Amino acid sequence: MMRIIVFSLLCLLFCPIGAQRPRVLISTDIGGTDPDDNQSMIHLMMYSDLFQIEGLVSSPSFGNGSKEEILRMIDLYAKDYPQLKQHNPQLMSPESLRLLCKQGRRGLMPYIGYGESTEGSEWIIQQARKECNEPLWVLVWGTLEDVAQALHDAPDIVEKIRIYWIGGPNKKWGANSYAYITRNFPNLWIIENNATYRGFITDNEKMELIEKYKGIEQSSNRYGSGYYNYAMKGNGTMGADFLNYYKGVVKMGDTPSLLYMMHGNPYNPQGESWGGSFEPIKYSSRRTFHRQTNERDTVPVYSIVEWFFKGPRKKSISEGEACFTATIDKQQWTGYYLGKSTYVLRYCPKAPAKLTYKISSAIPQLNGLQGSFVVDDKWPGKPHPDDYKLGENWYSDCSDRTLYEGKWQGVKTQRKWREAILEDWAQRWSWLKPQAQVIDEACMKKATGWVEKLQLNDKSKEERVTQVIATHLTAISNWHNLHADMIPDGAINPQTGKKLSALERQVIADSSQPASIRHALLDGLNADLSPSQVEQVFDLYTVGKVAFTMKAYKEIVPDMTADDEAFLMNNLKEARLMAIDYKNMKEISAIFEIYKTKNEQYFTNSGRDWRTMYSAYVKQLKARKDAKY
Repeated sequence: MMRIIVFSLLCLLFCPIGAQRPRVLISTDIGGTDPDDNQSMIHLMMYSDLFQIEGLVSSPSFGNGSKEEILRMIDLYAKDYPQLKQHNPQLMSPESLRLLCKQGRRGLMPYIGYGESTEGSEWIIQQARKECNEPLWVLVWGTLEDVAQALHDAPDIVEKIRIYWIGGPNKKWGANSYAYITRNFPNLWIIENNATYRGFITDNEKMELIEKYKGIEQSSNRYGSGYYNYAMKGNGTMGADFLNYYKGVVKMGDTPSLLYMMHGNPYNPQGESWGGSFEPIKYSSRRTFHRQTNERDTVPVYSIVEWFFKGPRKKSISEGEACFTATIDKQQWTGYYLGKSTYVLRYCPKAPAKLTYKISSAIPQLNGLQGSFVVDDKWPGKPHPDDYKLGENWYSDCSDRTLYEGKWQGVKTQRKWREAILEDWAQRWSWLKPQAQVIDEACMKKATGWVEKLQLNDKSKEERVTQVIATHLTAISNWHNLHADMIPDGAINPQTGKKLSALERQVIADSSQPASIRHALLDGLNADLSPSQVEQVFDLYTVGKVAFTMKAYKEIVPDMTADDEAFLMNNLKEARLMAIDYKNMKEISAIFEIYKTKNEQYFTNSGRDWRTMYSAYVKQLKARKDAKY
C-alpha cells in the first residue's frame, strides 16, 4: 500500500515517461444545487483507466459543494472497486483518487473576475507547471472561478493547459470570471460548450431546471429514462446511489467533457467526437448599454451583457464593491460601483428568451430602474464593437442551423453518439452485477457436516439447507478475501486516535458486506427449519459461544436474577446473529467482545461492580486449582 501511495505522489510531481493517457484535472461544483455532477463523478471513476487524473477540485459557486462530497463519492467507488478491478486492473484505486481532492473557491468572483488563491487554484498551477510534453486538460463542470484565479496568479500556465468548459448556465453564474479570462487571456486554448452538451441529457425540456425533472419517470426506453433499470439497477453500491440523483434518470450535463477525451482526437475540436464537434470563434459576444433597454434591444444568447448607470459619487463604497441587486428571470443578480458615479450590472443569458430586469437599491437614483431585452438563439451572433476579441484556439458550439435541436445550438453533433456511449457504459455496469456464487469446496464440506448434526431425516430438505449454508459461507469468504485491503494500513480510530489493528481493519471491511448476504441465509433456513434448528445452525457458526459464555457469566455473577439472565441471553444472541457474517474465529470473538463490554457495563450500572465480581471469580478458580494439587 505504501508503495502505491509513494508512486502516486511522484506522479503528482512528474509525468510518467511514455504516458499515453491524457492528463486531466476536474473542477466541479459537486454537492451544490444540481446533482448531475454526482452522476458524472460516478462515470469518471468507472472510466478512470482511460485518464491520468491529476486533480479533483471542488469549485462550488452555490450550495453546499465541497471536497468532502468528492471524497464521499470515492468512498462509494471504494466499495465497488474490488469487483471492478477484476475486470479492469487499470482503474485508479480509491487511495490514489483521494490524494487528488482539493478545495477550491466557495462562491462567485467579484466584478474584477479574480480574488484570493485557493488550494484548488494553486493545485491547477502546480500540475500545469509539471515537466511534461503533454498539456493539462482542465475539464470544468461549473464556473471558471478557480481557472481564472490560477491564470491570474500564474499567467505562464496559459500555454500549458487546455480547457473544456461546460458553459451555458455555468457561464450565466460565472460571468465575472469568464469576462476576466476573455479580456486577459484571449489566446487560451478552450472549448466553450454552451449548448452542445445537452445532446447527452435524457430530456432537455424536463431536466433543464431541477424542479421540472420531477415529471420524469422510469420508462421502457433503455436509452431514455429506462436506462437505470436497463444498466444500473442492482449493480453495486454506485448503482444503488445513482438512484438518488434525478431518480436515476441520466442527466450528466458535464460528462461530455470526459466523452470528448475518450473518443476522438481531442486536439481537433472540429472533428468527430463523443463530446461533440466545435468550430473556432474569433470573438465572444458582449453588449453594453448606457441606458435602460427595451424589447427593441436584442442580444445573442450566452453573451456578456452590461448596463452602465449614472448615480451619485459614493466615498463610502469602494470601487468594484457590490451595492445593488437586479431581478432577472426570477433570480437576483449583483450590481457594482465602478467609481466616478458609474454603476454596472453584468448578466449572461443562458437561453433564448424575452426578459425583464428591475433594480433594488438603497441608492434612490438606482432603485426601481427597470427594462427589458430580447435574447436570440445564435451564438456568438453578428460581430459588434463591444465584443471580446479572441485568438486562434477558442472553440464553441457549431452554428449550422441543421445541427440545432430545438433552440439548442450544436446539440446534434453530440446527440448522435448517445446510444453508443450508453451501451459502452452499460458494459461496465455489468461488471458490478451480483456475482454468481461458485460454491467453495471447503465451505460445502463444512455445511454438509453441520446439516448432518441437525438429523433432518429428509434428503431434499438436507440438500436445500446445505446449499443455503454453503452459499452463505462462500459469500462471506469471498467478501473477506476481495476486501482485504479496503481499509488501508495506517487508518486510525477517530475516537481514540490510535492506529487500527489488522483485525480491526478486517472487521470494518467485512461489516460493509451487503445485508442481502445474511438475508438470503435467514430466508433459506427459516423456509426449512424450526426456530430451534435455526438457532442450532447459528451455534455451529459460532462454535457454541452463547452457551459457554452464559455458563461463565453464571459462575462469575452470584445470585443472578431471571432478568439478568434474560438481558445477557438477548445480547449474546444478538452477538451470535452478527457474528455469523464473519469468516474466522478471531473476527467472531471480536464481535462477541462488543457485547461483552455491554454486559459488563450492565452489571456495573446496576450497582454490582464487574471488576470486583470477576476478581473474586479468578481467586475462586485459583483456590480450586491449588486444592486439587
